Amino acid sequence: MKKYAVIVYYTFDPESEVYLFDTYEKACEYLKAMYDYCFKFAMEDKDFKEDESYCNDNYAQIKWGDEDNLMRIWQVTAVSEPMKIDGGLGLCPNLKGE
Repeated sequence: MKKYAVIVYYTFDPESEVYLFDTYEKACEYLKAMYDYCFKFAMEDKDFKEDESYCNDNYAQIKWGDEDNLMRIWQVTAVSEPMKIDGGLGLCPNLKGE
């Protein structure tokens, strides 16, 4: 069954968050709601770049500072079938399962 994911990542942090939804519309609603919520707090930050922060149907970003790597990004993407990695490492020749 096809699902839709909202991937949230900070360009300056190696960890990302992934939220799964049953429909594209629900995923986009979540993206917009989270962008609006975070935008309010970003407005209080003196380094916030309002002119470089935006939200459209399936992508949003909030930017801080003058460097390219200070952003929070949300993106909606389709997920055909979430993959399970644990125990399946033998399927990839470059990884060895233990």
